[in-house]
Formats: sequence, C-alpha cells, structure tokens
Amino acid sequence: MRIFLSYRRADAEAEARSIEQRLLQMPDIRHVFLDHETIPVGEDFVHSIQKAIHKSGVVLALIGQDWRGVDPATGEARILNEKDFVRLEVAEALKAGKQVIPVMLNETPPPRPEDLPPDLRSLATINVARIRMEEFEEDVDDLLDAIFGSRRRISRWMVPRMTAWRAVRLFLYGSLAAAAFVFVFAVLNQELSGGGTLHTLLVDALGSDRDPDIGFLYLLIHLVVDVFLIGALSPFFYRLLRQRSKRK
Repeated sequence: MRIFLSYRRADAEAEARSIEQRLLQMPDIRHVFLDHETIPVGEDFVHSIQKAIHKSGVVLALIGQDWRGVDPATGEARILNEKDFVRLEVAEALKAGKQVIPVMLNETPPPRPEDLPPDLRSLATINVARIRMEEFEEDVDDLLDAIFGSRRRISRWMVPRMTAWRAVRLFLYGSLAAAAFVFVFAVLNQELSGGGTLHTLLVDALGSDRDPDIGFLYLLIHLVVDVFLIGALSPFFYRLLRQRSKRK
C-alpha cells in the first residue's frame, strides 16, 4: 500500500517525519509520499502531487493548531487560498474518492465546516483519528487499525522491525518469564515430592549433585522458548489489555 501524508510544514513537519518513519516499519506499507523529498528534481509540483494521490490508497491529513495557516500579506487563512498546496492535496484526494483520514495532532480540535473552503467541507464530516506525541506508539497503532482493519493486525505484528531496544526488552522479559517458570515448577515439584520449595528451586536452577549442568540447561531452554513466545504473543495481550481499559 502507498500512503500520502498531507501536512503544512510550519504546522506539523516534525510530527509528519515521525509518522512517516513509523509507517515505513510496517511490511504492508510500500511507500509514503512526503512532499518535496518525494518529488524528483525538475518535476512539476502540482502534477507530481496529483499523480502521487491517485497512486495512494490512503491520504492522511495531519492537522495541528496552525493547519489553516495565515497569509502574511492579507492576514487571512491560507487554506482559503485556491492555490494553497495543503488545500490542493486534500481537495484532490476527496475528489478522487480516496480514503481520507483527518489526523488531529495532540489536542487540536477537529475542523468545523464554516472554517473550511467549499471543496474541503466534507472533511469535517469524516471521523477523525488522533495522534498525541506522548502516546505516539499507541495512537499510531489505532491509526493503522483504521487503515488496515483488525483483519490485518496479525500480519503487521508478526513481522515487526527489530531494534536494539526491542531486542534488549525482549531478552529481559524472557529472562523474567524463565525465572517465573522455574519458580512455578519448583513449587509444583515440592507439592508432588514433599521436598522443600527452596531446595527444589536450587536444584532446578543449579542442577543436582549427580548432574550439575542440567539446571543450566533447563534455564537456557526456558529462556530461548520464553523469548520467542513473549515476542509472538505479547503484542496481542498488550492490545487486548488496551481495549479492555478503553471500555472501562
């Protein structure tokens, strides 16, 4: 899928770049159009924008506090100017029947019809998404669900882009889970054999006198298995907990 990001540089350039990088991590997204950096040198701006919009499956209109803009010459809102690039982008997407999602940045209120030119007023009737920078990852996940639908959630989560921090976090979670499993098994063994829980825990972790390496082998197997299990299942549990918390 191709996604077109429409935004005003003076309003949301930093947020647009952050969203672009996050979108490009998704295996289902092949290309993100981001204004001048995506237009080849020597090509006409208007023609390139129109072509990019028609090739895109989704157009995200990033709307911050200064999205309407101010024309320094007249003091009027730039969005009311027929030659304003932001207006041209969104109007072209609406005219082409593309899926247009207004993305409200931080606490920006949705646009009102009376504040928009005639060719953009339908934007005010579209259900908006919201991205708050302090809740960036969670809000972008909700935006991706709006784009792809829940049926594509598995394909997006099963092929995440691994980073150093995610690798460290995955290793720590796996280690904690391994320790928890060892403790649970030790308690169960104590119930079955009648031995002391602490003694059983030490035998499971460090091995017995007869075979001192067996405990380390168990720990290693636990660690490897737990890392893979947590890496595969934690996103689903995480999103399930988020959905339940929202319902409350």
